[in-house]
Amino acid sequence: MAINRKEKQLIVYRLELEAEGSLPKDKQYIRLPPPIIPYVLRFNIRAGSPASHGGVLYTNYPISGGEFDRNKYYSKNFPTDFSRSLNIDIVIRMSGAFDFYVEHRAVSTLPGEVLTSIERTEIFHFNVDPLLHILPRRRILSSKRVSSLKRVPLPLDSLVIETVLPKLLGPLNKWDQHIKAISELGYNMIHYVPIQARGISNSPYSLYDQLAFSDDLFDGTGRKKSMNEKIDILRNTLKKFEDDYGILSLTDVVWNHTSCNSKWLEEHPESGYNLHNSPHLNPAYELDTALLQLSRDLAKHDLPTLLHSENDLNRILDYIKSHLLPEIRLWEYYIIDVKDSVDNLRTALEAKLDGDHEIFKDIDIGNLSLQQQADLFLKYAISGQDKFGTRFVKKICVKKAIGFLKKWSEGSEFQTAYKTEQDRIYSELQAGWQERENVRLAKIEKRRLERERISNLESEKERIERERLERVRLEKERIERAKLEKARIKQALKKVGRQFEHKAEISVETQISTDTSNENKEEKISSNSIQNGKGTDKDILNEEEKVTVKKSQEGAEVSVASTGKIRIDASDAVENTSVTVEVAKEESPKNPEENEKSEKEPTKSDEPPVQVPTVDPKEFYLKKTEKEPIEPDEPQEPPVQVPTVDPKEFYLKKIEQLLNEINLRFYRLYDDDVLVIIENLFNRIKYMRLDGHGPKMGEITKNSPLIETYFTRLPLNETTRKHPEGSLAVANNGWIWNANPLQDFASSESYAYLKREVIVWGDCVKLRYGKSREENPWLWDHMTKYTELSASLFHGFRIDNCHSTPIHLAKYLLDKARRIKPNLYVVAELFTGSEEMDIQFVSQLGINSLIREAMQPWDTKELSRYVHRHGGKPIGSIDTACLSDSSTCIVSDEQKETCLVIPVYGSKPHALFMDCTHDNETPHQKRTAEDTLSTGALASMSSCAVGSTKGYDEIFPYYVDLVNETRLYPFYEEPLDIVKKVLQHLHTEMALDGYIETHVHHENDYIIVHRFHPDTLNGYLLVAHSAFTGFTMDRGDLNPINLRGTSAELLFSTYLEVKSRSVENNEKFLSGLPATLKSLNAPILRRRSDTNGEFTEVILPKEFPSGSVMLLKTWVDNKPEGLDDFVETGTEEAFEELDLVDLNIVLYRCDGEENDVTPGNGVYHIPNYGDIPYCGIEGFMSVLRPIMKHNDLGHPFCVNLREGHWALDYTVGRLERHLFIAPKLKKLVDWYHSRFTAIKAVPNFLVPKYFALTMKTAHKAATYRAFQQLSPFVLDGGSFIHSLALCSVQMYGTVLSTGLHPTKNGPSCAAGLPHFVHHHMRCWGRDVFISLRGLFITTGNFQAAREHIVGFGSVLKHGMIPNLLDAGRRPRYNCRDATWWYLQAIQEYCKFAPEGYDILKESIARRFPKDDEFIEADDPKAYSYKSTLLEIIQEIMERHARGIHFREWNAGPNLDHAMKSEGFQVDVEVDWDTGLLLGGNKWNCGTWMDKMGDSAKAGNLGEPATPRDGADVEIIGLLKSTLRWLIELNEKGVYPWKGVEIQDKSLKNEGTKLITFAQWNDLIQKSFEKNFYIPIDPSEDSKYNLKSYLVKRRGIYKDTHKSSNNYTDYQLRPNFPIAMVVAPELFNEEHALKALNVAREIITGPLGMRTLDPDDPAYRGNYDNSNDGTDKSVAKGWNYHQGPEWLWVTGYFLRAYLHFDIRPHETIHTIMRILLPHRKIIETSVWAGLPELTNANGAECHDACPTQAWSAATLLDLFDDIKKIKNVEVNFDE
Repeated sequence: MAINRKEKQLIVYRLELEAEGSLPKDKQYIRLPPPIIPYVLRFNIRAGSPASHGGVLYTNYPISGGEFDRNKYYSKNFPTDFSRSLNIDIVIRMSGAFDFYVEHRAVSTLPGEVLTSIERTEIFHFNVDPLLHILPRRRILSSKRVSSLKRVPLPLDSLVIETVLPKLLGPLNKWDQHIKAISELGYNMIHYVPIQARGISNSPYSLYDQLAFSDDLFDGTGRKKSMNEKIDILRNTLKKFEDDYGILSLTDVVWNHTSCNSKWLEEHPESGYNLHNSPHLNPAYELDTALLQLSRDLAKHDLPTLLHSENDLNRILDYIKSHLLPEIRLWEYYIIDVKDSVDNLRTALEAKLDGDHEIFKDIDIGNLSLQQQADLFLKYAISGQDKFGTRFVKKICVKKAIGFLKKWSEGSEFQTAYKTEQDRIYSELQAGWQERENVRLAKIEKRRLERERISNLESEKERIERERLERVRLEKERIERAKLEKARIKQALKKVGRQFEHKAEISVETQISTDTSNENKEEKISSNSIQNGKGTDKDILNEEEKVTVKKSQEGAEVSVASTGKIRIDASDAVENTSVTVEVAKEESPKNPEENEKSEKEPTKSDEPPVQVPTVDPKEFYLKKTEKEPIEPDEPQEPPVQVPTVDPKEFYLKKIEQLLNEINLRFYRLYDDDVLVIIENLFNRIKYMRLDGHGPKMGEITKNSPLIETYFTRLPLNETTRKHPEGSLAVANNGWIWNANPLQDFASSESYAYLKREVIVWGDCVKLRYGKSREENPWLWDHMTKYTELSASLFHGFRIDNCHSTPIHLAKYLLDKARRIKPNLYVVAELFTGSEEMDIQFVSQLGINSLIREAMQPWDTKELSRYVHRHGGKPIGSIDTACLSDSSTCIVSDEQKETCLVIPVYGSKPHALFMDCTHDNETPHQKRTAEDTLSTGALASMSSCAVGSTKGYDEIFPYYVDLVNETRLYPFYEEPLDIVKKVLQHLHTEMALDGYIETHVHHENDYIIVHRFHPDTLNGYLLVAHSAFTGFTMDRGDLNPINLRGTSAELLFSTYLEVKSRSVENNEKFLSGLPATLKSLNAPILRRRSDTNGEFTEVILPKEFPSGSVMLLKTWVDNKPEGLDDFVETGTEEAFEELDLVDLNIVLYRCDGEENDVTPGNGVYHIPNYGDIPYCGIEGFMSVLRPIMKHNDLGHPFCVNLREGHWALDYTVGRLERHLFIAPKLKKLVDWYHSRFTAIKAVPNFLVPKYFALTMKTAHKAATYRAFQQLSPFVLDGGSFIHSLALCSVQMYGTVLSTGLHPTKNGPSCAAGLPHFVHHHMRCWGRDVFISLRGLFITTGNFQAAREHIVGFGSVLKHGMIPNLLDAGRRPRYNCRDATWWYLQAIQEYCKFAPEGYDILKESIARRFPKDDEFIEADDPKAYSYKSTLLEIIQEIMERHARGIHFREWNAGPNLDHAMKSEGFQVDVEVDWDTGLLLGGNKWNCGTWMDKMGDSAKAGNLGEPATPRDGADVEIIGLLKSTLRWLIELNEKGVYPWKGVEIQDKSLKNEGTKLITFAQWNDLIQKSFEKNFYIPIDPSEDSKYNLKSYLVKRRGIYKDTHKSSNNYTDYQLRPNFPIAMVVAPELFNEEHALKALNVAREIITGPLGMRTLDPDDPAYRGNYDNSNDGTDKSVAKGWNYHQGPEWLWVTGYFLRAYLHFDIRPHETIHTIMRILLPHRKIIETSVWAGLPELTNANGAECHDACPTQAWSAATLLDLFDDIKKIKNVEVNFDE
């Protein structure tokens, strides 16, 4: 249906949501027009999307009317429909910022799984522009009124705004003449900077009292009036301006801060960020205070008070860094107090406080590095990390620290550390002992020498006696010392064991004297020695001994190696510690008896070890020996006091180590922050006092400190004394370069104040609102009153400092304002740094325009980019005309209403494009004064809101000082009067009239802007010569401007002559530079023509100085009146006679098909783009759709269309060439010709638009004509079903090289495009009959289905239909499955076709003789006899039952160059024990997995990758389905045969016997599960026919049975679901569902089914047929079916899922969710179909057909099944 664009229609804006109900990324900002007439916003989701599963839309837009409440949401349910898109329509009647979200029931992705949870999207937003009205003005060029209405709706693009400073207008009663002059210049809104009482700085943005007006608004009498009276005066004044001059009003709202001297701050200091409510600011305050003090004390420190250079500044900064900062010790705010923390932990340890061990129980702390330990300790055992502002605020968590230590002490690190500490202590002890020992030995040596001297004087007898007595004495001494040593050892061991229970692994050796077990031995030893005369020191003193101490898990074992043992008292033992002491004596000779006795008799070493504390004996013995005798007068050594490690101190030392490690990073952070502080101080002070463009503040004094203060210090008085300490120091506001606008830089999460990052406004206190009103109710209420008062007076707000305004606060206050003024216009100047961040503010707050400034660009090119960005849609835009469509919708009373549906795409924030803002530099300051004219003109020509500031038009040399300026605005006319007046009036008129298209061209110093009306084709063209860097009278370089098919008329040409660069001083009034507008010569307007038609050439005059502008009025010469309507009508007649085969030519035809029918002709080629996929409409639409969506007029195809009419001629020409096979195309040819003739007459820049509109119209008509001829299932279906059904048109067409008959031309079904399109490769038996149900039966094209059934039936041979038909000329019979797909297709046809079983009686001429002899098609025996389809079916059954064995005709390289000789042998037979059909061999591949190896290099030549010989699961399912059907037909009397006759091998004469179909059916039914199922539980394997050792995956059905390679039987492949669909009765339902679950998890890809289990060794997921490598598994695409993901089996998998899953609604929703990628592919693919296969995980496969017949067909089968499910309501109405 054509769109009647002149008739007023209800507009429906269709917002398509993502599958789960969210907005896509490119639609994050939705901007809708003002509801001048109510319209519909349609929320649209796709059928089957997750959001369609119980989907509910929630929005705070008041659906049923009433007042807006942001927190009140209304709900509407999406309808339930599994085929069509689902819509929720809401009528838009009010403006504002609204939210919505979608909830839906969770959708399972697994068969049998039911989810009850609810899923919800995030909150999204849509904005509706405010509806503004003004008095209609007279047109600037004709004096006609712009409208007959009393009030004209004012679109935002029509706004022309000027900023004024109210204090410079004088009192209100003096404003009138100013406002009148502003109105006459074309402005329709005035932006008043804040009019409230100003604070101490006199800045209008630093408000003293938000609820009081500035005194300078009123004269002396007015100032005395009450506040309410003042409000009335202001309201009446603004209303007068609106009514008399058509001027709306806009003011700033300042929510972020208040003046530092606002009186109410003393009463409510909690409204700011003070040191009480924001203690994190304490260090910043200390630093700020110290800097202020330094400002006073600079001279004291011999520092300069007046900065002359950076050296002076660096001296001050060096002092700050080296003295000031260390003095205030800011690092204490960062670090942990180590001493205090250790003391606290010591106290806890002494109190034996239990630790928190749970956190660390699973962490091996000992194996962590020190840094990792510190990280762990910091994470869990240090509190106060989220706080800042108190010195040493970070504290140790004692219990967690103890838990950490306990876990640490269990690790190897602790043991090593403990041993190291012990070694250190004992090393010190040994050094002291060695010194004492040396002294003792020296004494002994001295005495020995004395004895020798005496002995020389004694007699021999005396000597012997003396020596005996000496030995006795020494022996007693030795025994006493041994006892003492033993006691010392026990004492030391016991002490260590008590103090430190942990064990260390220690192994040492030492020498001790140990024989103390028998004190009575003394005399015996002495007397024997004396009597025998053999006694020596060595005989009497005990030998050396060894002691070894080793740790074990049970404790520590101490062994002293010896032939004897001593026992240490067990009472001193420590639990779980054992000590065995063996005394190793020096060997002495023994006699044999003694040796024998010693070997037989047990020794003391058999005794169990005694438990003693663990210690390192080496450290106590210190390797000292006892061999030297002790002199009588030698002093006895006291007991050794062995030092030990105090475990408590050892713990504390570890904690101290960790805290120092942690503090190290805090010190680094502090150091980094100090660097930032110093850098920011340098930059700010340098700007303030040294930079040429800075204020150069002069000498540093108390009143002019070194740097601005960050804090306001409120006075201490009776009012403020009541507040808590710290309340009177409040943070000042400011801004930060490149800051995150969503972060509050005064919050505890920011260090900006401490780091001096804030560029502070010292006169403003930053306001602290908190997260809600409850946190600061007085402030919220105060600002609400201020906001509501402003909304009651003004039409709009400019949100000051918007990027620093908390979004939640702005929402709250704007909601309050919009209740007062529902159509409030809101603008803001955002400095977020990104469009994405801008959108967050714009979409949530409903900001209508963002301020952009033409003074920001640095050169002409950049300015042209600004103008282009804000210039509107390009001329000749395609999107609106081509994307909108007529439809119907139900608005009220269930009445359908015609509507125009326009898709909604993401918007960019609307701009208020100002030539110059009030707080930025003027052209005179930044560029040249002459540029004032050109920049102002360019801004005015933009297709958005535009604006300026008072003083720009007057050529003020400098921007007006908002704070200090006191002079008033002048009353004289501005120099730019004429130009600004024309352009600004035109700006509004163009927006009201619909000049929505713009072309912007940049060339050197020129910018050309052409505003254009898409319907009237009239326009205005501005030529601007910029003056960025200097002024010249020369016009510069600009090529002639060519206006195709367009005439032009000059309106004005002028430039700004600036007479002086300075102004005279005027103490009362502001004044601009002396300047005037000067006229220029007219351009040369010359009519010319070339091969593309006539055009107007515009040549500028020689003198066109910098800053000049020229305005032309343009119009298209030959206006194509009603061309849109003409293009969109007449299609009914043009398409009414076309059938589906004709439409195949009109819509599709790939290159191979086109060349086949019209040799030498192919698809259309687009320069710099490439070939389009189809010759027909769909080929062009594949390119045009993204062009339409994105309005991409720069696309190579649009360039091609503008440069010539080749595409138009191609479209007509190709259809003319097809008339000989499709004569009914003649009307369409005529329709195209007439439309294209009209299009060729329009200017070339409009050709892309009208060609696209023609193609879109033709496509809509062609597809509608196709749907008319297809089934109601298709006609009533949604877009996905439509797209799938069109694949049946796409695949079904006529080519001359092949068909269904060798001598007759006719349509046939292609397997896929573009690879299978002509000759013998087009029509495949298997592909046709897998596709036939979906493509032809479900779509209602029964004629095509019938022709293929008859056509293939005619070439039945060997009881099989061919794999490759080749039009019946030389068909090839090399597949075992095609015949069974053929019978399944006949069954489906009989079930659904109107003629039903009548087709079975069809008499079909047979191509080959009954003996299967091959003959050529022209042989007389060809088609010499006929069979009914019934007879053909029976022939198939009998031939298979008896067995099929033949060698292919023409076997050899001429038939198949790759196949081995054995592969040409075809064998099929029935195993009558099971009824299963077996066939094939390992050298051929008779099923759809038919890849034959083709690489001699890799070694797979002639070897099938997947022979699948034996019984294939899908063939068994198809056979079972056929048997079941034939039984039914026989019982109905339709089928005359009850079974098949087979040879009876039991009879000697080998006679025959009848096997009934019922018997055969029962055999398969009984044997199937036994032979194909693989149970989950291996213990059940014995119930099934399988080899357990080959099973790799359980709970599935085997792929084959009795294959030559037994392993492949057990592979998981996607074939068993086919059997489930055609013969579900074969399957145990529980087994089936579990097997489907396995398939879903393992082999289901994003689009297709993996053809092999990824865990299989043969899996190779990526198909590359061009691979010529040596890897056999992939060479020449050998892995075609070894992993790549085929789409057609997905349809069968989902159909099986649908059958066996018992939850109809849930199942359908799950299926629809699975199909979302398929929907996306078919809608976005340039081939408009579903691919043959994908590579692993859905990756595109370039060797696959991009559109394949069976890929679409099986999904149509699926949707047909869904439609027919009982007890599931499927509504196919919109």
